[in-house]
Amino acid sequence: MHQKPFSKLKKPLEALFVPELKIQFNCNSFPIRGQWGHHNSVPRYYLVLGKEIIWDFPANFEIKELHFGWWASFNNISALIREYIDTPIDELLTKEFENETLKIDTNYLPPFNEPIYKINYHLTELFIAADRRIGKEKLKAFAASKNNPVVDKILNKRFTI
Repeated sequence: MHQKPFSKLKKPLEALFVPELKIQFNCNSFPIRGQWGHHNSVPRYYLVLGKEIIWDFPANFEIKELHFGWWASFNNISALIREYIDTPIDELLTKEFENETLKIDTNYLPPFNEPIYKINYHLTELFIAADRRIGKEKLKAFAASKNNPVVDKILNKRFTI
């Protein structure tokens, strides 16, 4: 499946957020030059509330023991954004987002003894907290079912602006 470039996802995603929150979702790509002349890029995705970075991939995730090529190549954050944008509003609070979890099965890669990694981004929770289409009462009930201090931070700001 061919994915749209991140720049094509940023604008429609951010259009869903309450403008007064000043939330931005960014992606930077850092070039890496390999020892055999191969060039790769390592993506960094991060969510900014005002001037504070409140979510940061890969920095806030336990993947340091993995070779960067695995999580850089297999992350599905752009697909998750597309999935979120395309989800009907009445399904947002109940949907299990397929791309919310980074799944890396390293068992089929040499040396064949590494575990399977599953990392939940908890990113759609943050999108939902900032989504202008969702009312205050539904958000309060949603936040009560989550144990996510970043969701609380977004909602605290949202409910005081």
